[in-house]
Parts: sequence; structure tokens; C-alpha cells
Amino acid sequence: MKVAGIDIGHHTGKAVIIEDGKIISQALLKMTAKSSVTGEKVLDEALHSTHLSREEIKYIVATGHGRRGVSIAQESKAVVSCLAKGGHWLLPSARTVIDVGAEVCNIIELNDQGRPVDFQENDKCAAGSGIFFEGMSKFLKISLNDMSEAALKAENPTMLNSQCVIFCEQELITYIHSKNPPPVENLIAGIYHALAARLVGLARRVNIREDLLLSGGTARYVGFVNALEKELGLKLNVPENPEMVPAIGAALFAGELCP
Repeated sequence: MKVAGIDIGHHTGKAVIIEDGKIISQALLKMTAKSSVTGEKVLDEALHSTHLSREEIKYIVATGHGRRGVSIAQESKAVVSCLAKGGHWLLPSARTVIDVGAEVCNIIELNDQGRPVDFQENDKCAAGSGIFFEGMSKFLKISLNDMSEAALKAENPTMLNSQCVIFCEQELITYIHSKNPPPVENLIAGIYHALAARLVGLARRVNIREDLLLSGGTARYVGFVNALEKELGLKLNVPENPEMVPAIGAALFAGELCP
């Protein structure tokens, strides 16, 4: 039996197709104007590589910010539930899932069965999510991947007190035009530690338990992962495709809900 999960975030749409408990295809596309259009396009992209038709997918569950707009889904589930289910499936020993998406961060405590028992969400400021990095990347005129690599070379991360994108830019300008400006890798490492410190403050509102799984597109940036591990004082587990975790959870729910 083939089922699918679709995750409609703020910036991207993801689809995962599962058959008999195994992922057989997945896809990621940038968001279009409508959630319904993105949902159809990203599922078709996942279907294309397997030469399947939509009619062969027995059940579809949608999740994410735009889940209610996915008309091809039979049901929708909250992203926290899907993150918990997907995270536990990928790492059964996981007791905390930290998800840093483009505009929202979720930190979820799991019980031994992988169900969420407590969570915290931050979506009120760009400094609490991946869009913070995008703003800093544009300001510094360096790609996100190059930022991550540069941060690993930092010997002394610059202390940035502001966790607002706009104010952080002002701090960076001050450092850059100072008499003895710090190396750019120290500035970038400071950016990562600023977001990491904010996330740790959020994480302390729940009972952080090992093992920890980090999901979301920002988990691809090794420099950020390194900074977050240092701030937490704990090791993070990063799945192969960290942005797909909610879609995996949605697909697993589809398998359970399919009549």
C-alpha cells in the first residue's frame, strides 16, 4: 500500500511517499502562491521518479503552515504531531526534536512511544528561525553554504547582543567599520551563536532529554549545528534529509489512517 505525506511550510513544500513502511520517493519544491498548487506539484514531483500515478496513492495526509489548503489530502495533522512521529521513526531513541524552519521553530519533548508530551513554538521574530540566516547571508554577500564553512574556521566568535535581524545588521556594520574589524568567520560564527542562544532559551521551557534530533533546512549548515551543540552542551542527531521530517510523519499517519 502506497501512502503520502505533504508538508506545506512558509517557503517550501515537501512530499514523501511510503510503501510498506519504507520511503520510496520524496521531493521538495519552493512555495507557489497557493498551498493547493504547491501540494499538487510537489506530490507529482515525487510520483514522477517512481512512475506512479496519483490514483495509486491510497491516502494522503497534509501538515505544515498551509496544510488546510491542500485539497488533495484526505486529512491534515498538526506539524508538532508529524515532527514527533517522523522524528521517532527516524531515531527511535529520540526524546527531543528541535525543528528550525524558515520562519518557525518548534522544540518538542517526546515520551518513550514517540508522542509529544510538551512543546514550545517561536514564530514571532525572524531571529528565531532560518530566515535570520538568509537575511545575514544577503547582508554579508556570502552564500548560506559558504557561511557555514567559514564559521567552522572561527577562532573567537564575535559576541552579538541583538537577536533581531535589523539590529543585528547594525551591530555587524559597527564591527565591520571599527578600527580593528574581526575576521568575517568570527562574525558569521557570532551570528550562529546568537540564534543558537535564542533557541536554547526556548528549549529550556521544556524538559530537554537525550537523544536530540535536529530537523529543518537549517540542520544542513554544519556551522550552525556546531554552534547549537556548544550552546546546548549536548550532541545533536541530524537525519540525511532534515527538512523532510514533518512530511515523513504525515506519510506515517496516512498509513495508519488509510481504511
